[in-house]
Amino acid sequence: MRMAFSAACCLLALLLGWFSLPYFVRPFSGDCRTETFIIYDEPDRTVVSHGYWDILSGSREGHLNAYLAFM
Repeated sequence: MRMAFSAACCLLALLLGWFSLPYFVRPFSGDCRTETFIIYDEPDRTVVSHGYWDILSGSREGHLNAYLAFM
């Protein structure tokens, strides 16, 4: 049943355009966590940025936990 529903959603998304696919998939997707790690090399110091983005499924809210280190 779930496979048939997914196939029907994919077919419908192809007919409506690929812009509509996230609206069909989002209710069935889980929470998402993304990690970023960026190093900036400046003339007088090095800056390290490390962060976690938590996106909650079924809502329009996300949380950012980050820290900066100056060396």
